[in-house]
Parts: sequence; structure tokens; C-alpha cells
Amino acid sequence: MLLRVFPSLGQGHHEPAEYGRGASDKAALPKDEIQLYVWADTTLRELCTLVRQKFEPSQHRSARLHFALIFPGKNGMYASRELGLVFASGRSSREEGRTLREMKVMAGDYVDVSVQLAPSVAAAAAAGRPVA
Repeated sequence: MLLRVFPSLGQGHHEPAEYGRGASDKAALPKDEIQLYVWADTTLRELCTLVRQKFEPSQHRSARLHFALIFPGKNGMYASRELGLVFASGRSSREEGRTLREMKVMAGDYVDVSVQLAPSVAAAAAAGRPVA
């Protein structure tokens, strides 16, 4: 299935309203979209690896990737639900082994990823200094 992923650095998750319809009848979506082809048995750890290959800020060892599902709600507006946290360092988390199927991710849903870096790394990145 095609999974449309929207990563962001340090700002938390995008609001579900940011996934609304635009005036031109095209979906108004957050920037930095990553399109990934995945299977229903893809785990959050595997999804983390794929995102890290495409979104440079998430490649730092201190990165924590917080995943949320964005899906159409019953009232016609988008809603969100937390999926879990994965550490880029390889440190295990409770949710990392859960599959997309187990989390009820369906074709047409979006995944929002909030990438959080250690404070010292985030400060260096914000100042434009290289981070190792």
C-alpha cells in the first residue's frame, strides 16, 4: 500500500485541520511529504528506518520519532490517534514491533511523524551548525 508520511522537526505533530481541503479542491497538506510503499505487516521500527532514509533530520542518533495516524473522522473532518514512539538509536520501545495492520492503518490514511532531537543537537541544528 502507498503510505503518505508527513515528518516535521521539533514542532510536534501537525494539527488534523492541516489535512483539510484547500480552496482549489486539492488537498491542503503539510509540506515535506514522503511517499512509501509498505506492506500491512510493516512494523513501526521498519517505518522508522524508511523515514530516516528520506528525512535528513531524523538520521541523528538522538532522534525520537513519534508517529500519529491521521484519518477521516465521522464528522467529515480529519482526526488523529497516536501510534507510538521509536528511538533512532535502536533503544527499544513498547510500540516498535506493532504492525500497521495491528494499528488499523488503512489505505488512504496519513502518518504524521514528529521528530524530536536531544536539546543540544536541536540547538546546533537551529543555529545552522553541523550536527554529528
